[in-house]
Amino acid sequence: MDENTTLKIVSPDRDYSKINKPNMETYLSAQAQVEMLKTLIMDPFEDNLKDSTGFSKEKLPKEKQNIEKRIGNHMFYIEVKPTSSPKYGECYNFMNNYLNGLMHGNLEGRKREGVRTTEEGAFVLLEDVLNNFNNSIQESIQPSVEFKIKTSKGSTKRKAEELTKTVLSLDYDRDYSALVSENAKYYIESKKIVKGISDIILNPFQNSVKDASGFTKSNIPLEVKYTKTPVGNVLCYVVSSPADSVSYGKIVSDFMDYIGEIMQHADENQKSGISELRRFDGKVFVKLPVLVEKLSAIKGSYTNNSLRQNVSYLRRPKDDKIMIE
Repeated sequence: MDENTTLKIVSPDRDYSKINKPNMETYLSAQAQVEMLKTLIMDPFEDNLKDSTGFSKEKLPKEKQNIEKRIGNHMFYIEVKPTSSPKYGECYNFMNNYLNGLMHGNLEGRKREGVRTTEEGAFVLLEDVLNNFNNSIQESIQPSVEFKIKTSKGSTKRKAEELTKTVLSLDYDRDYSALVSENAKYYIESKKIVKGISDIILNPFQNSVKDASGFTKSNIPLEVKYTKTPVGNVLCYVVSSPADSVSYGKIVSDFMDYIGEIMQHADENQKSGISELRRFDGKVFVKLPVLVEKLSAIKGSYTNNSLRQNVSYLRRPKDDKIMIE
């Protein structure tokens, strides 16, 4: 079955950020076309292109590799590299639970190896803290593979003037995942179209709908708020809520630096003359409440209020009564 998908709805002189009925209909149509191009063409072709490198999560490259692949008249440049970044949020949660667990256990009178209680408070073996920290980082690492794909056609940007002339003739029965010249052409063209539609239509309109809620990064609601903006027979439904933006990578890095400083003090001060350090049986212990407070303080310095907004577009039914028979 052959169908034409045309993007001549795009006008270079039109402001798609304005919330009005024509832009609303254009947005919904453009959104559907983007979804179709991604699902029908881009995702299947790109998945097959990645598979053709021979690398995956199950078969990782030992180092970064640059692979060139010619498909018909089109050249694809694929960068493949292993990744092993820790999940820093998991590292923080582990250390926070570990330290607070020791604190609560100590307050309840439970004894635990590596924890000493004196008149000055509870102290934990520095070596145990460091080992648990390192283990939390290692256990959070999930090796994977990263792909970056570029084509010989250069930039995927497409201006409004060019989009007005764009017409793709799509065969819904065709296998667009096959690595053949015609599919490569459609893949490249689809990427340009999706990029252009997103920049010219989707992002400007959706940003305006979010702004119409009255909430911004500088005006965050204290609780979840629902905003409804009717546009023709479509209801723009925005859910705005406060959220915490936490830089867990920076928290882990700063806490690691803090542990490093403590270890340096322990080496330089054999008698442990600084307040947070003590030596028992020749081993270095650090004051437990100090560690708990420090981790909490670091988290606070890297936690910012942010705005989360989800947008739905609901077409009003012709009959607003819900019939159940």
